[in-house]
Amino acid sequence: MTKRPRSEDCQRLTLATVLPLVQPGTEALTLADGTVLALRWGVVRGCYGGDREGRALLLICPSCGRRARVLHRPPSKAWSCWNCTPISRRSHRRPGARAGQPKPRSWRRHQIGAEQRRCAYLLGLASWPPRSMFWTGSDLLALPRRPGAPRISPHRACMLAIRLSALETLWWMLPEPRAISRLTKQLMGYAPRPDNDINNLQTAVARQLQATAWAVRRPSRDRRRSGEIPHRVL
Repeated sequence: MTKRPRSEDCQRLTLATVLPLVQPGTEALTLADGTVLALRWGVVRGCYGGDREGRALLLICPSCGRRARVLHRPPSKAWSCWNCTPISRRSHRRPGARAGQPKPRSWRRHQIGAEQRRCAYLLGLASWPPRSMFWTGSDLLALPRRPGAPRISPHRACMLAIRLSALETLWWMLPEPRAISRLTKQLMGYAPRPDNDINNLQTAVARQLQATAWAVRRPSRDRRRSGEIPHRVL
């Protein structure tokens, strides 16, 4: 079985890229690598502008001749569509589960870690995670910020710190929820009721994540991208 090329290793050509380069009715476009790309224009009715007809553009795959909206060019190969050269997308390679089975813990760890790095970047922390094993949201607000970090309101910073703390609790509960009960017994000096305490803790964490979800959102006009923070070492 032939191994599919990875999407991040391929060049990508879309209609949005081609449209500014051609005039309506153009039948071919020569790409920078010398490939002559055939174009197909169709008639569209009912588009914005009343009863006038619109023109829709489709790309013709140089490899198989099918119509396509997106073309990919794997390393050392020709431009092609999905039908003649399927590619391996990053989402297809995420840790997952077989049908009928729960997803592995590594998949959930990856989700939590990615959300934590996002919160740490928005909070402007110079490094993540903190050196101390046990910390609170208040401790995060006292950590140094990276140079050039955007300004952030005190209220939003507090919500991001609370969200990071909730995600950290979720992280430690993931491998073995009952370990939280044992840790509580060691630190607090009493024997908790495992099921009750775990359910209460899960409910509290879910409420904190829901209440702080707005702090990680950005308006559509904000063009800043999420920064890269080193991954947690598992």
